[in-house]
Amino acid sequence: NTDASIISFSSGELEKPCVLSLVDDTLYEDGEELRLVLGNPKSDSQFGASVGALNEALVKIKDTADKPIIRFSETKFSISEPKEAGAVATVRVPVVRVGDTSKVSVVRVHTKDGSALSGEDYYPVSQEIEFKEGERLHIVEVEVLCDGVRETREAFTLHLKPDENLVAETQ
Repeated sequence: NTDASIISFSSGELEKPCVLSLVDDTLYEDGEELRLVLGNPKSDSQFGASVGALNEALVKIKDTADKPIIRFSETKFSISEPKEAGAVATVRVPVVRVGDTSKVSVVRVHTKDGSALSGEDYYPVSQEIEFKEGERLHIVEVEVLCDGVRETREAFTLHLKPDENLVAETQ
């Protein structure tokens, strides 16, 4: 729908590139497409010009760079267990959203026991995180307890459930 993309052939030329410039946006779309159509040939030649039967091309644009992804900022976090009974140490875990942030995403984050046991070594977490439009960061806090037992390293894991709104991928 524009004459801005006029391709001119000189005498004897059989093919020419049609350069298409894409404008990147920050929105994620599964796929976009457009049609390139050859039309309205003009020629100063006495024989004129014509367009053949293959006068259209479908261009599909695939752009995964803006795909929204929610994940933890790191794969491992460390904190020292408190030394005194009743004391609590808090580990702060950033949950980040990258890519398109134009829609609301809701994910659940929860803890799972490893060698550290919920209720004894840490307080379990199961909470929904809502990423509003434009939001990229939420902090999940897990309280680590003093159990009074001398131990080597203990561990628990945090997990992300899929986006309830089916907007973002979780990793």
